Amino acid sequence: MKKKSSEKCFKITTCRVCDSKKLKTILDLGDQPLANNLEDSAYSGDKYPLKQVQCQKCKTVQLSHTVDKEVLFADYMYDSSHSKEFIKHFESLAETIVEKYGKKVDVLEVGANDGILIKPLRELGLRAIGIDPAERFCDNKTIFKAWIEDFEQQYHNKYDVIIGCNVFAHIHDINKAMANVVNLLRQEGTFIFEVQYLGKMVDGGLFDMVYHEHFFYWSIQSLAVMLEKHGLYIDEVEDIETHGGSIRVYAKRDIDLGMEDDIDMSDYQTRVREKLFALNSFFASQEHVIIYGAPAKATVLFNKLETSAVFAIDDNEIKQGKYIPGTGIIIEQSPNGTYWRNSDATVFIAAWNVADSIIKKVRRLGFKGNFVIPTNPPQLI
Repeated sequence: MKKKSSEKCFKITTCRVCDSKKLKTILDLGDQPLANNLEDSAYSGDKYPLKQVQCQKCKTVQLSHTVDKEVLFADYMYDSSHSKEFIKHFESLAETIVEKYGKKVDVLEVGANDGILIKPLRELGLRAIGIDPAERFCDNKTIFKAWIEDFEQQYHNKYDVIIGCNVFAHIHDINKAMANVVNLLRQEGTFIFEVQYLGKMVDGGLFDMVYHEHFFYWSIQSLAVMLEKHGLYIDEVEDIETHGGSIRVYAKRDIDLGMEDDIDMSDYQTRVREKLFALNSFFASQEHVIIYGAPAKATVLFNKLETSAVFAIDDNEIKQGKYIPGTGIIIEQSPNGTYWRNSDATVFIAAWNVADSIIKKVRRLGFKGNFVIPTNPPQLI
């Protein structure tokens, strides 16, 4: 593993939201490789500090270091449409948008990825386009290559609805991005976004959801501060199940309902330590473990856990043949039914947010053994 490069990474000295210098460390995971940048050979990537701090003024939880966005997303391998659960989720969101706002609206999606939401929006008859920094997703017809920080300089349309699903944790210069959102949003428009919810992360000790692409870990309280700074207010919040527990927020101008939450961070580090101990104890007790799934979470998990596993299974073909960063664990395709019917292994589900579909698939192939989900204590199924 190469040493980290200071030219590609810098430490913040003030809060990204409010510029306060009062930043308190709440979780330090040491130096870690980039979670989504799978390696062509074992131990070949750079490592960078991975530490969460909390602003003592606005309460925003964020990373202590910023890796350059061109490094973070140059080899970004996350495809939303690979998951049937996510396809259904975004089809449902498209229907919700039609129910709330009708079909005669202009929609912009920030971080459109492979078009998983743009597709059902357009199929329902909405005027919808997306932007994404990953060139492989961009057809320059419905999805355009751009960062939201720079988008307003390139295009001057106005939109009734602007959407960002699991993207507003990924932007270091959040104030510049939000200024562009507001400039692009019509006066009566709505900004809809989904983010992983800090409360769920703290309650579950979900340290494997901490990685360099996620600069922010939002609570309703910290979101309200960030939005109000740009003249937007939370109108509605929905709990959703994606990514281990998220929220969908609807924000508008001139509507301040005073929403906030109060998340107790005092036991967060203890819960993470307990979870690490429980998972290491599990691996120490097992002779044969098969890892199923190589999401970003797996990078963080297996850079902190001690395991003798040498391969992981993932159904996404573009990941197969590559390595989970920093681990030496190669990613392979799923074996055939004969293998599963005769296997005495325990299946460790690293992609625990889609555990149900993985279990159903492997059971259909004849596997009769146990599955483990990385909770605290590990959940045996």
